[in-house]
Amino acid sequence: MNSTTQIDALVHSEKVRPKPAKKKKVDTPVSYRLIVLYRFALALLGGYLLAALSALTIAKVFIANPVNAAMSATLIAFCLNCAAFIWVFMVQKTLKATLGIAVPCIALYALLKFLG
Repeated sequence: MNSTTQIDALVHSEKVRPKPAKKKKVDTPVSYRLIVLYRFALALLGGYLLAALSALTIAKVFIANPVNAAMSATLIAFCLNCAAFIWVFMVQKTLKATLGIAVPCIALYALLKFLG
C-alpha cells in the first residue's frame, strides 16, 4: 500500500493545469443575419410554393386515375419541399438559391396555366 507521503508526493508532482482562457465573443454582422433570415424564408415559402405547384401540375397531368395522381403528387411534392429546403442552404450564392427556386416555380406555373 502507498503511504500518505507517497500519495502527497504524487499529488504535488503533477503539473497544475492552467485555466483555459476566456473565449472572445464574436459578433456576427447584421448583414449575415439578414442573409440567413432571407434564405430561411426562401426555403420555407419558396419550397412550399414549389411543392404546391408541382403537386397541382402532376395531378393535372395524370388525371386518368385521380386517386393515384393525388397520392403520387403529394408524395413527390413533399420530397421536393425537403430537397428545396436543403438546397437553399447548400448553395454558396444567395442569388443562385433564389433563381433555383423562382425559375422552377415560374415554369410550373406556366405549365399549369397551359394545361388549364
